[in-house]
Amino acid sequence: MIENLKEISPILKEIKKRLKRIYGKRLKSIILYGSYARGNADDGSDIDLIILLDDMSDPVTEIEKFSDAIWELDLKYDTVISIIPFEEKKFKKRRLPIIMNAKKNGITI
Repeated sequence: MIENLKEISPILKEIKKRLKRIYGKRLKSIILYGSYARGNADDGSDIDLIILLDDMSDPVTEIEKFSDAIWELDLKYDTVISIIPFEEKKFKKRRLPIIMNAKKNGITI
């Protein structure tokens, strides 16, 4: 797992910086989940992230806010970055499989 995280550390730092610029104090957490968090990523693995926001009216609107900035990183690093936004309080209450996976194996960055 450590090797996988070292490999994507520069990408994660840039993602975090860009998301903080976009959301400011609304950004509560960024959680890496999936193969990189589990330590079994390979060359074809994407970077799976959940962002927790203080409040969120519409997920599509939130995705539109960060899509261009993240797409630039996809191209720069020749990888796929998948980000799913959740409202923090709903994330804590809901029991969707993706949320359970992130809670079990996720790494806060």
